Amino acid sequence: PAPLAALATPEPTPMPVSALTTPLPTPAPVGAAGTPFPTPAPVAVLTPIPTSSPTAPFTLAPTGCSCIWPNLCGCLGNRFDYDSERNGQPRLEGSIPTTIGLWTSLTYLNLNANALSGTLPTEIGRLTNLVSLSLYGNRLRGTIPTEIGQLTKLFQQIWLDSNQFSGKIPTELGLL
Repeated sequence: PAPLAALATPEPTPMPVSALTTPLPTPAPVGAAGTPFPTPAPVAVLTPIPTSSPTAPFTLAPTGCSCIWPNLCGCLGNRFDYDSERNGQPRLEGSIPTTIGLWTSLTYLNLNANALSGTLPTEIGRLTNLVSLSLYGNRLRGTIPTEIGQLTKLFQQIWLDSNQFSGKIPTELGLL
C-alpha cells in the first residue's frame, strides 16, 4: 500500500466554459435519518447556444434561457449554482461577463471554487433580487464594486473571500 501522504487528490483541471453542453446534475439530498428529502428542481441547465462564433456576445437560447457565457445558460430564472468543488464539475475559467446584469430575476448566485478571473463587473449591482451571492475561491481581482450596495435583499449570505480583491471594502457593502 502507498503511504497516506502519497494519496493526494489531484487538482481538477479547469475547463473552458464553451466546452460545457450537458445538464448539471441535481444531487439527491438525504436527511440525518437517511430519509431522502423531496428532490429539488434542477438549478441550471448547460445548453449549446446556436451562434456562428463560440465567442459571440450574449444570446438567448431557443429555449428562452438567458446565457452569460457561451454554452452556459440558466433556464429556471431565479437560481444559478455552479460550485465545482461541491458538484464535482469541471471548473469554469475566464471572467464574469457584464451580461450577468441581465439576470435580474436571480435570487441565488453561486460560482464558488472555480477559476474565474478578472474583475467583478459593476453590473452585479443590477441583480437586485439576490438574497445569496457566493463567489469565494476564484481568482477575482480589483476592487469590489460599490454597486454591490444596490443588492438590498442580500440577507442570506455574501461570500467574496479567497479571491485577489484589493482596495477598501465599499461602505455600501456595510449597509446591507
